[in-house]
Amino acid sequence: MSVSEGGLKFFSLPFICCVCRGEAMLFRGAIAILGIWCCLTPGRELMAADTLSPEAVALLEPVEPLWEGMKSDVVSSDFEYQLFLQIKPEGDWPREQVLTTLREFDLTQGPEPIEKLFQRLGTKKKPVAALRHLQQQGRRERYTLADKTIVKDEFITLIAEKEIRVMRVLDRGREAEGYYNIDYFRAPTRTRADGLKAVAVSRDGDRLTIESEATARDGVAIRTQVDLDCSTGIVQHRRSLREGVLYREVLYSGITEYSGGITIPRVVATLNYRDGLLTTMDLAVIGAALFNIPLPDETFVLVKPERWAVLDFRGSAEGTRFNFPATKVDDIRALIPRQPLHPTQAGNTQLVEQPSPWRRGLLAINGVALIGLAIWFWRRSGGQATSRP
Repeated sequence: MSVSEGGLKFFSLPFICCVCRGEAMLFRGAIAILGIWCCLTPGRELMAADTLSPEAVALLEPVEPLWEGMKSDVVSSDFEYQLFLQIKPEGDWPREQVLTTLREFDLTQGPEPIEKLFQRLGTKKKPVAALRHLQQQGRRERYTLADKTIVKDEFITLIAEKEIRVMRVLDRGREAEGYYNIDYFRAPTRTRADGLKAVAVSRDGDRLTIESEATARDGVAIRTQVDLDCSTGIVQHRRSLREGVLYREVLYSGITEYSGGITIPRVVATLNYRDGLLTTMDLAVIGAALFNIPLPDETFVLVKPERWAVLDFRGSAEGTRFNFPATKVDDIRALIPRQPLHPTQAGNTQLVEQPSPWRRGLLAINGVALIGLAIWFWRRSGGQATSRP
């Protein structure tokens, strides 16, 4: 996830357990009906199938190779970014006022213009974003946010959480934690070969606008309009309309060309509207960044500190604890077997928070206080018992 902290959608169906044969037959019938319904019901991502004019095709043909190239041009990346979610402005902010305000600040110039933007919006609570660091080379990734580190290779994901002193081992793709990768900022557009079903394409100078349409499950038409730069294929503006009413738009700015021929917007602002007024804003800003520079193997090594628990959540292991040494391990991945543990190999260990030293001290003080209080009650009750006639 890896994933973008907002880039992938997951869907699941409830599993129904049948006990007797009759229920099993009903279950199979229900599944058949459900399958037919899913096939006939249009999904949110299904585009309209209108045929493009030759003029529209001619506009798309020069930029589609640019989008195709974005699939593989980033071999390695090492960048930091800040992420602010669900920023709520004070008062009523019409769309044009929001866009005008955003244009006043160069958000690539560090924390000061970001803070001034939030002050202008009048946010009641000052947004604070921890610095996020993502390093990627091929299928290997390392993501760090505060006291949490996620390391991935081709097969497994390791998640280390300092607060509870626990490492989790999962099959890659089963982790619930997600984060934004470089595609969130560059937002490559699908080509027609990948399923793009545009209903309209137009050009105004260096700006190409592509419109596509989908039908939501409730039957409402969702239209998406994407503005991009013809020379780079980089998306600059994305608008989503529900029954012709704008409800979300994404602005890509601070477009920067890095070494290695990589061009990326450093700022992504997602604006959500209701009745023409801004409700919330998400803001992501890239800080330091390097692309297509080889990363050392040590980047993707995870050290197990002393007295940390390592739990296996692959397959049916369900949190079985590895019998690893309590001492520090420089590369924990080297000790992890390819196959998951069987739950009977070791006692299952739940993720129970292991208190830090100051919390242990607080617990000790509370314990002493409770003992003292118990002694006081005992003496008082004993004194009252001896004074009775």
